[in-house]
Amino acid sequence: MTRVAVIEDQSTTRKMLVELVEAEPGYCCVCACANSREAFVEVPKHRPDVVLMDIHLPDRSGIACTAKLTEKLPELQVIMVTVYNDTD
Repeated sequence: MTRVAVIEDQSTTRKMLVELVEAEPGYCCVCACANSREAFVEVPKHRPDVVLMDIHLPDRSGIACTAKLTEKLPELQVIMVTVYNDTD
């Protein structure tokens, strides 16, 4: 079973990502966080294999959050998930 964490500040998007993960055989969502402060507590506690990380978090960038999490959990795999309205 691949353990996944979702870090996304938009509640609708966060819930959708959790549902998508949970719907796939062989995957489970172990935590879903709305900001980096929450992620710094929950991700080490649940030790997921993969994190789906939003780049734009309200308290810190997803890039900075990734750097701090992977310091503690070097084996952690992170997939950056984001949407931009600007097509350029």
